[in-house]
Amino acid sequence: MTARVAYTEAAQEERLEIVRFYRAANAEAARSFTREFKHELALLKERPELGTPYLEGTRRKVFPYFPYSLVYTLEEDLITIYAVPHHSRDPEYWLDRIRNRRG
Repeated sequence: MTARVAYTEAAQEERLEIVRFYRAANAEAARSFTREFKHELALLKERPELGTPYLEGTRRKVFPYFPYSLVYTLEEDLITIYAVPHHSRDPEYWLDRIRNRRG
């Protein structure tokens, strides 16, 4: 199965902000983060169940080398990414995103 991927606007902005942060410090770090992000996403597209069950019915896929995760839901063949949190950030800061989606 190859799942489709969608992002919330906030998750997409987080990803871009992370790349900007690393690019400002070191261009190679930004490229490395981007490669890892794409790799983890490719893994999820092929095997969405790789992420572990997390909060509010989401799943979480932890990056192996950078202190970030992908927080997502899986419905049929659609992965929706809700957050790309740094591991030192409040782990529940993004919960309103999923609660607002559900109505």
